[in-house]
Amino acid sequence: IKLSHRLRKTLKIILRIGNTMNEGEATAFSLDTLTKLSSSKAFDNRTTVLDYLVMVVKRSEEDLLDLADDLKSVQAASRVLMDTLTAELQTQTKGIDCVEIFVEEAENRFLTPRQAAEGKEGSPE
Repeated sequence: IKLSHRLRKTLKIILRIGNTMNEGEATAFSLDTLTKLSSSKAFDNRTTVLDYLVMVVKRSEEDLLDLADDLKSVQAASRVLMDTLTAELQTQTKGIDCVEIFVEEAENRFLTPRQAAEGKEGSPE
């Protein structure tokens, strides 16, 4: 998605339309704004901003109409449940904790009692 030139161009067009409608000079907008494109009315108060966006794209950048091709990974990612990701992260964190404990115990086995007390590294006897 980061590499999609179509998405970048589409977002720039949306920003330009918004600036024209609001007589502004914004350099960004929130993602929440995108959900309002289909309900907000454009200049004539009949056409939605989304409809107007499609008309603009058809006239000037028809290649952008294939934006969905760039977003296939988003569709797959949206099917992954956040609970599943959280559980996987917890499992990985527990695994890392176990490895750290194992390494610490292994290091301690190779220290003489004096070296362990002094916190120095040792070698197997």
